[in-house]
Amino acid sequence: MRRPVTPFAATRPLLAGSAALAVLLTAACGSSTTGSADDEPAAAAPSASPIPRAEQVSTAVGTPSGETTEEGRRASRIAVTHDGGVVVLDATDLTLLGEFPVEGYARLNPAGDERHLFVTEGDGFRLLDLGGYSLPHGDHDHHHATTPTLTDLRYPAKHPGHVVVHDGRTVLYGDGDGRVRSIDPEDLRDGPTALPKGRTWTERSPHHGVAVEREDGSVITTVGDEESRSGVTIRDAKGRTVASSDECPGVHGEAAA
Repeated sequence: MRRPVTPFAATRPLLAGSAALAVLLTAACGSSTTGSADDEPAAAAPSASPIPRAEQVSTAVGTPSGETTEEGRRASRIAVTHDGGVVVLDATDLTLLGEFPVEGYARLNPAGDERHLFVTEGDGFRLLDLGGYSLPHGDHDHHHATTPTLTDLRYPAKHPGHVVVHDGRTVLYGDGDGRVRSIDPEDLRDGPTALPKGRTWTERSPHHGVAVEREDGSVITTVGDEESRSGVTIRDAKGRTVASSDECPGVHGEAAA
């Protein structure tokens, strides 16, 4: 059974906060003692362990090497953002495999192929190859590993927003220009040298929105403007509106049942 690669938010502030909390709790407990000479000294606050590094940590930016090795098990990866970049870790032992600079606010979005992420960076969605993936072969999978790479492949978007993977489609939404792009994520799995064009359309009123494409080609999109969001619209595969509602004030994001 395949396990999707899931990005996590940066954990360093959480570790620091946990340590600070431990210090406060220790101090509080210590202050309530009677001061007897027989009292045990307060325990030291826990500290975060340094992340182990691979012998060769990738800093590859640009074109992926294309060189792969077959593994005996799935090469699972975790990507973590921090102030100034993204790191890629081995999901089994948290060894650092790659570190890449990213300017400004960055968000990680699954691309839907269990190998890549789209990094929301600046005015676009940039493709990050995590370097671990599996390909089906009959009744089993073949597992592969390659060098993690922050590629130069990018979909331009003004104020890039949500990326939604649903029913075998990946849909990217540009908040600032209302431009929406839907692609087949399987076109990414083998490591593309160019991004698939997919199909695109532009919403009439740009806003912080989201679009979900379903198996039958119909699309659910939010309705709103720069100030607020008020409802949703459903269009069929030919773009004809089949249902809508303006009774969803503040609608945000998506969840599928």
